[in-house]
Amino acid sequence: LVFNGDMNIFTALIYYISPVLIGNILGGTGLFAMLAYGQVHEEM
Repeated sequence: LVFNGDMNIFTALIYYISPVLIGNILGGTGLFAMLAYGQVHEEM
């Protein structure tokens, strides 16, 4: 949409890219925490 000129770059950053980035950070952190816990839970 930005490349076609249908959307401003700042609008794309605020409404599309930021939520995806935040979701990937939180989801990746949660997935890593679950996998790490699964590997060491017997040692705790």
